[in-house]
Amino acid sequence: MPRIAWSRLAILALGLPLVSCFDDNKACPSCPPDNSASLVIEVSANGVVDSVHISVDGGANVAVFRDERVSVGGLARGIHEVSTVRWIQANGISAPRASSFEIQLDQGEVRVIVFHNNFPLISAWPPTPDRTRPPGGPPDSRTHHWA
Repeated sequence: MPRIAWSRLAILALGLPLVSCFDDNKACPSCPPDNSASLVIEVSANGVVDSVHISVDGGANVAVFRDERVSVGGLARGIHEVSTVRWIQANGISAPRASSFEIQLDQGEVRVIVFHNNFPLISAWPPTPDRTRPPGGPPDSRTHHWA
């Protein structure tokens, strides 16, 4: 067999176990556990949003203030409703703006929702390197965990 054919066969053999991890009908020891998805909600240090009050799937409301982060963990795989009330600073006056949106998560997935101006920015984890703590370093004082 030519080298390319052997390479394709090796890729197929190695890739098959990885694909099977995401099959719902089979248990996979290397797959993330159930209820392991999470959201990280952050309000940027600058911007018009002063704070955000959030609720995931109708749960308890949690306040996230300027230059802070909150982790919401223990979420199941599927679609989750995120309800928010953003407190916007405009001309020295704070005004609330309510909205809600749905986000789909997979097992072990982490999504970051950043509130900066009048809309949320949603991205996959990890955030940019300058927003994470160094390995073995002290925890980020802006990070709070909520499960």
